[in-house]
Amino acid sequence: MDYKDYEQAAVKIYQNLGYRLIVKNYRKKGYEIDLLFQKQDKIQIVEVKASCLDSIEIINKFAKSQYRFYKRFLSKIENSRLSTYNLSFEIIIFAKNTRKTLEFERYKIF
Repeated sequence: MDYKDYEQAAVKIYQNLGYRLIVKNYRKKGYEIDLLFQKQDKIQIVEVKASCLDSIEIINKFAKSQYRFYKRFLSKIENSRLSTYNLSFEIIIFAKNTRKTLEFERYKIF
């Protein structure tokens, strides 16, 4: 699978949870957002990761840097209309299990 396939799988997962995709692969100086969703007054920022490593290893590797990114993002939007929404940030990790089937786990960072 290609990285875009993992992103598309994540889009379907969040849409099945009732979220509407706002933007995909949004880039600004100093950060990139893989997926940004909205559900009522909630904005969900999603970082997509794919690996053959255990998902706990991945979350331990990326959680601190993703949290720093999230704080930078919050500082940039504090005076925008996005600041009126409930913001949260998750990492969704796709990994193959021992049976070589693809699984995913979602981790809330903030």
